[in-house]
Amino acid sequence: MLFNDDRIDKYSFEEIPLDRDCLLMSKIYMGEFDEALQKMLRGKSCNPYEVGYVSPVAIRTINSNSLDLSWYPNTFTRFHEVSISLPRQVVEACVGCWQYDIKPYIFVDHDWLEHLHLREYSVFALIDAIGVKKALKDNALTNPVNQVIFIHLVMC
Repeated sequence: MLFNDDRIDKYSFEEIPLDRDCLLMSKIYMGEFDEALQKMLRGKSCNPYEVGYVSPVAIRTINSNSLDLSWYPNTFTRFHEVSISLPRQVVEACVGCWQYDIKPYIFVDHDWLEHLHLREYSVFALIDAIGVKKALKDNALTNPVNQVIFIHLVMC
């Protein structure tokens, strides 16, 4: 059985912590992550943060069949926030370990997570590249062509 240690925090779907740093990880890494976490808890030199690949998120709302979350696709050079919905049926488990400062890991269906990473998020690059954020702040989108382009970008 995975995550079978009293020091590991196991969260039900309804108990996943809100408004704090969490990490999405493919369920294909659950066994390897559990093994690393168990080694660390036994005092052996091991770092669960080195297992697999993670996507930083914060859960904003828990609905009956989904989680509304903020996903941060790039935390290295920018902090763009993308609002996404995580369907309940793709959530496998959520675990953490507060004694060792292991943030909650939400293990999800691999195909769903891969699709999330492969989706096009060019709207953010276009907004940054053409200065729409500044134009919005300055109320400078007065040209009807610019307004139509912006509306199209928002709708994509």
